[in-house]
Amino acid sequence: ITQPTFMCYYYKNEQEKDPIVSVERMLDFYELIQTPSVQKRKIAVPNGRHVMTSHVIPSESTEDLIGETQKFLEEVLQLKKR
Repeated sequence: ITQPTFMCYYYKNEQEKDPIVSVERMLDFYELIQTPSVQKRKIAVPNGRHVMTSHVIPSESTEDLIGETQKFLEEVLQLKKR
């Protein structure tokens, strides 16, 4: 993988983290991909959930997630708001 990459994951501490997927393996994967470091971002969301954008179990960090996504789109992908 060499494409721009944006990875968000629920992690507050070793006890409060995503119970569905392995955060450790996600971080290993992030380090292994060959995307240049200036084109990839990883964001730990401390008040998240497994599905951070779910309307059924909403995350307390939705606004933070939206802001980080917008920063990635603007800074890395060079997309501008209309």
